[in-house]
Amino acid sequence: MEPDPTQPSPYNETVRAYARDLLGYLNKPGGTVPGGFTTKLFELWAKADFVNKAIIAQGWPFLGVVLVANDQGGEAAVRDIAGIPA
Repeated sequence: MEPDPTQPSPYNETVRAYARDLLGYLNKPGGTVPGGFTTKLFELWAKADFVNKAIIAQGWPFLGVVLVANDQGGEAAVRDIAGIPA
């Protein structure tokens, strides 16, 4: 689903920023360069089992929204959150 540029994003700006950072981390167009701590959380998520992913999502809920969306819907879901068309 492509974002509708005529409608404001329903996501908090912090969540959208994490979505752009994840796109950048994944070397996708429209992404931004994440900071070192955020990069480490992305790396940790990739290695985490279900329980530890839940711990990360609970500790950093705005980041968790983006990471869970990526796990479930891939790049398209992250782009939807970021408000960046494919």
